[in-house]
Amino acid sequence: MENYCGEIEFEFKILTGHDARLAPVGKGQNERNEDPYLPKPSVGRGFLQKFTLFNNVYEGLTGIYLKIFRTIKIAFYVLSAIILIYMVFYIINIIH
Repeated sequence: MENYCGEIEFEFKILTGHDARLAPVGKGQNERNEDPYLPKPSVGRGFLQKFTLFNNVYEGLTGIYLKIFRTIKIAFYVLSAIILIYMVFYIINIIH
């Protein structure tokens, strides 16, 4: 059974040079948010969202497996914090 990863739908237009000069978009220009206008997402774009890497694993876990997973998740975050702190102090000692 293949894993279903989702879908992407996109649309593009081929414009004449004249039409492209009338509405410049892209790098160094206005934001590309026309036709249709898409409001900026209000969920899932924050800094802390990157720390939710294990959230999709919760689905389907029950009982003892959920407790074990939560313990492993907490241990991973604690170990990551310890390594980060160690690296900061190590770099500070190298600089001095």
